[in-house]
Amino acid sequence: MMNDKCNSFIDTDIVMKIGGFNGDKLLEKVLCSFGYNLFLHEYLLNEELIFEGDAREQLKEMISSHKIDIMKESELNEDESLEYNSALQLLATEMDVDLGKPRDRNAGEVRSMAMAFAKDFQYFISDDKGARVAAKLHLQKIDGSYLETIRMDDIITHIRDHRYELDISRKMAKNLYLYGANPNRGRNPIEKKKLEGIRNSLKNTFDTVLWKVQ
Repeated sequence: MMNDKCNSFIDTDIVMKIGGFNGDKLLEKVLCSFGYNLFLHEYLLNEELIFEGDAREQLKEMISSHKIDIMKESELNEDESLEYNSALQLLATEMDVDLGKPRDRNAGEVRSMAMAFAKDFQYFISDDKGARVAAKLHLQKIDGSYLETIRMDDIITHIRDHRYELDISRKMAKNLYLYGANPNRGRNPIEKKKLEGIRNSLKNTFDTVLWKVQ
């Protein structure tokens, strides 16, 4: 049920990056701390979040307890459906998505953003840089505002500013930020080296920009 709080869709990558972290169960703790009504497009649940593991279990718990609601295209009214399909085509073109191809890259992002636009939502929690650019280009409203994307950098600064309420230390936040760029996950030397470079860059951003040592 809607209330006066802001509304936000969640992207697959955020579920994976926060829910898959091998530490405390942080998905609910972090996402709910923003104070938004949280939603997930049915496409993500049916086509992208079809794995097993900690991230999936935490997501299922949040859905069961109504911390996250699943939104279906069939729930849109006629006007919303027109806006949704119009935005969907624009975003698919911008992000080079083949909507007819099963699980095409960025298909979940464009569907989530289009629905957020149709429902007049304020936020989209996603670590996709292209999503932020596409939202600014194509999802502006009459008053000049547009769908705001919240990326991992924004999540880390949010954790930093609320670290005592969340009981998340700087060390844990840094490990969370670096979680997705572990060189040990590389399948070959080239991929390992690439991940190592990304990890070093993320470390520098965390230490010099996001959460400096006091």
